[in-house]
Amino acid sequence: MTMIRRNERPSSSFSGEDFLEGRHRPTILGMRTKTITPDPSAEIWQRVVEFRGKIAPSAARALLKIGFSERDQAHMDELSAKARAGTLTPQEQTVLDTFERLGCVLDIVHSKARQALKRKPKKAS
Repeated sequence: MTMIRRNERPSSSFSGEDFLEGRHRPTILGMRTKTITPDPSAEIWQRVVEFRGKIAPSAARALLKIGFSERDQAHMDELSAKARAGTLTPQEQTVLDTFERLGCVLDIVHSKARQALKRKPKKAS
């Protein structure tokens, strides 16, 4: 919890020195911090999804077409709404987590495919 105390300075007219001079400014007295353990899964997937050799432009375009079906997208939307409402069951949370992880993998594959399409082929000399 953040505790804020306002400085007890009397207000003075603006003299052009410091815009905030003479105005009440908040002072942070203390703050409780929570240790968050980062989830390394996206970083690990980025290292694991490594294409051997160059990706042909046709292969990169094909990879960009991979995605969730409309049915799965609708299911994810439904689960997300339930998560926002706080009504997910543990099993639904597991399904949503799985979709999220798969989405990260797809994002990585799509990113690498886009990078491959941006590379200009070397001209033969």
